[in-house]
Amino acid sequence: GDGNGDSEATAYVITTTEGLDYLAQKVNGGATYLNKFFKLGADITYDKNTPNNYTPIGNSYNPFCGTFDGQRHTISGININNTTAEYQGVFGFIAGTVENLVVSNCSIVARSDVGAIAGYLATATIENCSVSNNVILSGNIYVGGIVGASSKGTIKGCVSAATITGKKIGSNTFCLGGIVGATLSDSKVIDNLF
Repeated sequence: GDGNGDSEATAYVITTTEGLDYLAQKVNGGATYLNKFFKLGADITYDKNTPNNYTPIGNSYNPFCGTFDGQRHTISGININNTTAEYQGVFGFIAGTVENLVVSNCSIVARSDVGAIAGYLATATIENCSVSNNVILSGNIYVGGIVGASSKGTIKGCVSAATITGKKIGSNTFCLGGIVGATLSDSKVIDNLF
């Protein structure tokens, strides 16, 4: 889009799979986007018949630190099947804000920290997001309908109808949740429905 990302009014607008993939590439390469704003300007649909067609935005080395407003648009068709992967979701690892995003018709199978909106929150906020009933999430450690695991995160006003499955491997801790798989250190989970 033609925004500069410096305010909500001039947010970068993403309308295509290419735009979302580019954001992932930039964030995972080290661009934090602290104090920058992004919004979806359209529904975005990936081809679900293509395996591993999506790379989550942000990882544990390079979290997404900006604000992402889905404007109630839907991201659908994500197909991730990687049983060794961690931090899987539309966002992998966030230290910012994601709001008003809808996720539909996705399948995410990974090892740990699996959530439709985000794999992991670190002092981050997810608000007013929803996940439809044709979303399948599976993993071995932390799996949640909205977020896999949260440390000092806030998850507020979210709804998830995702199907969540998991299989414990060895002596790993195993946590599944309708909204969040594991709330670690001082997280808040407020007014959510599942």
